[in-house]
Amino acid sequence: MVERWLDDVRRNAICKLREDKCGSKKLGDAVDTVMELYDTRRAGGLLAMEEAAEAAVSDFLKHLILLTAKEVSPKGIIEIATNEYWMNEPEGGEAMVNYLHLRGMIGIQRLEGKELLMEVLLSLMPAKQRKEYERLMGKRKEEQERLHKKEIREKFSALCPTFKQKEVQEVIRLLENKIKELPDQCLQRLVRDVDCRDLAGCVYAFEQGTRTRVLENLSTRYRDVVEEEGVKWAFSDEEKLFASVNKVMDIMERLRENRELLC
Repeated sequence: MVERWLDDVRRNAICKLREDKCGSKKLGDAVDTVMELYDTRRAGGLLAMEEAAEAAVSDFLKHLILLTAKEVSPKGIIEIATNEYWMNEPEGGEAMVNYLHLRGMIGIQRLEGKELLMEVLLSLMPAKQRKEYERLMGKRKEEQERLHKKEIREKFSALCPTFKQKEVQEVIRLLENKIKELPDQCLQRLVRDVDCRDLAGCVYAFEQGTRTRVLENLSTRYRDVVEEEGVKWAFSDEEKLFASVNKVMDIMERLRENRELLC
């Protein structure tokens, strides 16, 4: 029964959207709002949802958020929301905005997968608006990734690790001196066999000059991964770092014995 009520609202919103040539401009904002609420629910729980309700763009959405925060069942949310929809009868694009908010909050309450929920919401956009929205989303994602990489690179470059255990300091400097002796070609051969996290730990522990040289011998993609892991190493204990350095030493020795590191 409730699914039919929801479907009736969906059909009505589609019809009203088709009649409104300008109303679709708000659909992208509605999808953004739902996905932000999805992240809020996953990261902050029900309390965060209640706080998010205060910034809702409409009373209809605010009520939906509060119903979700109170853990009202999807069936209850659908019944209450569809009643409000028909009582207020939004027009044009606003009708579809309301349905997007309703369908999105049901998806959040049901803990649907984020990608699936996004696809459902995008399927309610006219093709032209969806294409433009996806283009803008792509640009936004690229900018976010660029800023993230910039932040990681700056943090990693600024790291100045210190070590309490003398044994750890000694093995790090021993490996670093061996790395300094390797020509670039041999260094590139070595890192091929080293686990990303172990390599990140070693690079994190090296002095700036050696750190830069190792990173310059990695592909752009691999360098991004190593730098991100390297920032995480700032919160790791020395025993794990000691183990990673020794692993790299062992790999270097094996490659020399196999005559794969003839440098």
